[in-house]
Amino acid sequence: MYTMVRYGWTFELYATVCTSFVSLPKSPQRSSVKQPSTLLLSSTPSSNQTSDVESDSLSHTVGSPEKYAAALGMTLEQVQIRKELREESVRELQEQLEGTFDGKERHRLICQHRFKQGKHPFTCPKCWSYQPVCICGDAPGKKKTIPCEQVIIWTHHSEWGSQSNTGSVLPLVLENTRLLMKGLHDGNLESILNADPTIQPVILWPNVNFSNGNENYVTFDDLVGKKVILLAMEGTWRQARRMVSKFPYPRLSLTGGDSGSNNVPPPISILAPLRCQKDGPKHSVCTAEAVVMALEGMGLDQDPSILELVKRKVDQTRRYRGKLNLGAKQ
Repeated sequence: MYTMVRYGWTFELYATVCTSFVSLPKSPQRSSVKQPSTLLLSSTPSSNQTSDVESDSLSHTVGSPEKYAAALGMTLEQVQIRKELREESVRELQEQLEGTFDGKERHRLICQHRFKQGKHPFTCPKCWSYQPVCICGDAPGKKKTIPCEQVIIWTHHSEWGSQSNTGSVLPLVLENTRLLMKGLHDGNLESILNADPTIQPVILWPNVNFSNGNENYVTFDDLVGKKVILLAMEGTWRQARRMVSKFPYPRLSLTGGDSGSNNVPPPISILAPLRCQKDGPKHSVCTAEAVVMALEGMGLDQDPSILELVKRKVDQTRRYRGKLNLGAKQ
């Protein structure tokens, strides 16, 4: 009974959240900042703006329905149609959830909806950026060859389609890299991990201090000469801990004995400007940073362009949301 109530609350809340995402601008908003006559979607601030806030922010693109539609490359009618389709899909999901009390089936339905509809009706299905600041066109023409068989980003359904997600950028720049959703692609993941007994799945787990004594950690030296599938968890720390506990595979930690030596603090994470907690862990690496660090430990040549694309997505998302660039001042 407790499980049934818990699932019901969870999925009703999810449907409510989905509905809230279609509440887009319906009328011009007041602003003390003079609106520019043209949309500026470049990461380079305009020199003719009157203040740092004006030049850094891209939030003017949602200042009115007309500007928002123009930023999307759509007409007002097309925007309205997409919003109505989104609302219809949420209503259908609610009806489906009301028709079953089976927890696993409800979870499958919610995952399927998120996979098809995303987290927001106006985001790019590949990079998960807001459509007006999509970074797919900035991806290199040729992807980097990775020093392992595959990289799999095992993603919690609540993280799927998130505009602040960094793992979604990796398939744009790395070969044999894919995102799979927990709760929807479990069978796909199992087939991949069990397809070849000579391949060793390894879980990327950057926090070596989280241990109940049962984890089997490996080093980069242990992986030399082996065929490896690198499996990275994508979600909040709480979600990731639950997800990683389901796998029997060895874990690869990025922490070493020299971390924090000479009183030199680690670099600030690329994702720090978008993290919700104002005093949160600015130095905790994001998924993209962790994966790149692991691949470099396996032999990938250092290439700043990989994380440059991630940084561009984070910066564009921050500016699009109208956030100040506080992370760079830390």
